[in-house]
Parts: sequence; C-alpha cells; structure tokens
Amino acid sequence: KEQGFDRIGVVGASLGGAISLLGYDEQIACLAVWFPGLFLMETKAGRFMKEHENEIKKDGHIFYKERYGKRYFIGQALADEWRRVQPFEKIKGVRCPTLFVTGDADAIVSSAHVERGFEAASEPKKLVIIKGAGHSWKNSEGVVQQGWKNMAIAETVAWFSQHLLFK
Repeated sequence: KEQGFDRIGVVGASLGGAISLLGYDEQIACLAVWFPGLFLMETKAGRFMKEHENEIKKDGHIFYKERYGKRYFIGQALADEWRRVQPFEKIKGVRCPTLFVTGDADAIVSSAHVERGFEAASEPKKLVIIKGAGHSWKNSEGVVQQGWKNMAIAETVAWFSQHLLFK
C-alpha cells in the first residue's frame, strides 16, 4: 500500500501456499494457493522428518535427497517449526476470496488435504483439481507439464480478474 497499490493479491505454491496463509492479514484482498502444504508434517518432507526424528535430534540435522537428485538440509529448528506451525488453522481467519488449485496425483501434498482446506475456507472460494497433475505440475517422471501449469495460471488470472482487479 505504501507503493500506491490499494488491492493486494498473493499467489503461493507448496510451502509458499502455506506461508501465504500464515502471513494473511486484512491488507490482502485475494489469495490463490497452489498445492499448499496445509498439514506440514503430512507432506512428503514432513513424513521424512518424522521417520528420521531420532537422527535429526542426535546430529542436529539430516540431508534429504529426492529422487531427482536435489539435496536438502533439514536442521532441528526447521523440524521443530514444522511440528509447531499449523497453516490449516489459519484458513478459518482468511476473509478474502481464496482459490485452491492442486493436482489429483500429487505425492507431496495430498489433494485430500487441499480439499479439506477448501471446505474450511470462507466464501468466496473455488477449488480446481487438475486431473493427472502431480506436485509442481509434474508428471510421474518428474517433468513439468506446461499444459497443467497453464491451466493453473489461467484459473489464477481469471480469479484475480474477478475478485481483485475490478472491485
């Protein structure tokens, strides 16, 4: 608002979707969350932390390597924060139009969790489930499918056009 904008829209994906909800305040006029991690300890990374809880406590950290080669450092502070933070609980306090977009083949953030978030949200709200889409719009081989990504972008642009731009 200090920059001269009177309506703010926020888009967050995955952990960014959770952060968008956690950071929500009345200045935000419209939200779009893509495959948001609403139950952090039930995401793929959260399940990994639970499975390796003793190692994290013993060494203060652990490295997580995903099947596509990326390595992530998970420290004790992150593991503790993920146990404490509850993005799902923030949904009930969101008072702006909220769009939820996810894929039905997401192995990292369950589409059932996103549906629960949608059900808990206040109106106006919309849920879009993209058939066959995995996390970050990837297929089962880990390749981003531009068509799925374009669908999410189009839904988000339409949502913002309806609820943000022309109010």
